Amino acid sequence: MVEITDQTEGSLSVDAGFRAEGPELIDYDPDLPEPADDDVRLTPAYGAKDTWELPGFGEPGSRCGEPAPVGVCENGHTDWGEHKCGNRSCPNCYGLWSKDAAIRGATRVQSFRHTQPDDWHRQLVHSVVSPEAGVINTAREYWNGYSDAAELAEEKGMRGFAVIGHPWRVTAEGKKLYREHGGAGSELGMWVWLRKHLDEAELMELIEWSPHYHIIGLASEDMEPASDDDEQTYKFIRSLSRYGGVEDRDSHEDVFGLFRYLLSHTGYQSGSTKQVTRWYGDLANSVFVDDATEEWQIQKPLDAEERIAEILNELASGEDRDGEGVDDEREECGCEGCSAAVIPVEEIDTYLRECDPPDDVATVMQAVMDWRHSDVRQLLPPGMGRPETLEEAKEVLGKLVEDRTRY
Repeated sequence: MVEITDQTEGSLSVDAGFRAEGPELIDYDPDLPEPADDDVRLTPAYGAKDTWELPGFGEPGSRCGEPAPVGVCENGHTDWGEHKCGNRSCPNCYGLWSKDAAIRGATRVQSFRHTQPDDWHRQLVHSVVSPEAGVINTAREYWNGYSDAAELAEEKGMRGFAVIGHPWRVTAEGKKLYREHGGAGSELGMWVWLRKHLDEAELMELIEWSPHYHIIGLASEDMEPASDDDEQTYKFIRSLSRYGGVEDRDSHEDVFGLFRYLLSHTGYQSGSTKQVTRWYGDLANSVFVDDATEEWQIQKPLDAEERIAEILNELASGEDRDGEGVDDEREECGCEGCSAAVIPVEEIDTYLRECDPPDDVATVMQAVMDWRHSDVRQLLPPGMGRPETLEEAKEVLGKLVEDRTRY
């Protein structure tokens, strides 16, 4: 089934978790420093576990799950699916969010590797920076920790890299559960296994506040090792697969898998839209650009980037075609007696420009585009609400087609 997505970093629909009146929600640890007045969102360090969340532990977007048209066949029949909010907080869409974010991250890294000489310049490494316990207690300190981790990564020799923050670590009890109940023998990482087998309340009992920052980046020829003089603990984890060019699917999949796993258990304040993946050095957004006009900027290899993203989308969807590229054959219409090709909603505009379908088919396609690009409630007459069932959705689309036919 084709899905409609809104690519947003986070949902704004979740409350921060505080009430203006009523009993205290937080039991303060007397050994922690008093929070500053402007630290309005406290962290689990102060016992406020319910004010932060893992991806998928928030609320769905307001339209998530609603029936919606996702395509039209060349004979004018509508292909129906569900609207997907794509929010990281959504229990139904966080996997979609992490997949898309991982594709973007892996595409950026692999495109940069493509610009580098085929030697140590292409070496990609994974490391982690961990502040001392008790250093990060507030939201402000947590987000500032990204820059502190980046500074240490640069000192070690990282040239361009992504930083992904993790507020929590699994407790000893959680690790024991993973080892003794089949997790260690599975192909799943510990966090993914725990999320698969535990509900939210159970998982939250097996994690503890312990902020740290994962680094994925391009190494220098001579990297500095960890030192006792480092203000934070620096740990090298591994080198990723060698990059052998645009068609190197094993390398792409290795980088994508790492991004996706790390994004599965990042964290943020409930309701926050702050970016959890941040770019530094040669991979900073201002440095690695589509159109390099300054000497210090690096030009993206746009053709290579497009192909890398294409392959990653194939790998992520489980439709690896072994280098054959994207299949141009479209899905066939599911209506009885019709085998016409279905035009996905995101391709209808191009289809209408390049082809000349019958007027009645074009009208249906245009109505579906109206639905796709607007809040459908704004297109309906008073008294007709947003559809909640497929039959209601079909009635709404019929109204939109009727309006287009009339005008």
